[in-house]
Amino acid sequence: MARRGAGMASTMAGKVALITGGSSGIGRSASLLFAREGARVVVAARRIEEGEETVHLIQEAGGDACFVRTDVSQSPAVPALVTTCVQRYGRLDYAVNTAGIEGGIVPYSQKTRTSFVAGVTRQPSPVISGLCTKHPLPHTQP
Repeated sequence: MARRGAGMASTMAGKVALITGGSSGIGRSASLLFAREGARVVVAARRIEEGEETVHLIQEAGGDACFVRTDVSQSPAVPALVTTCVQRYGRLDYAVNTAGIEGGIVPYSQKTRTSFVAGVTRQPSPVISGLCTKHPLPHTQP
């Protein structure tokens, strides 16, 4: 993939990044940025078509990526995701946890109390976010 700065080009070369929520939004952007800097990327998300599109964008630009359908709200899925990542690439260097559930997109000024509450209660719990951080740690490289 084309890189902006020559100094960053080797920083992530050969590294592996695991991105939850990689099918859209911040997760997709993070996936593309890690790949652009030379990392191999594991895109994890619930939505297959969108996740595979992220992988396609990375591969089309010359990067290496794979998609793993994952619902991080299901606790057993998190260690299985990490295992898949390590089996595929032999290592794990970065874990970026951006998985979340987006409600309808409306201007912030038009959101109601109900939509705020619904948005918060649909997000993965802090426990799930913690597991998405805990399980990769033993596999990360110094």
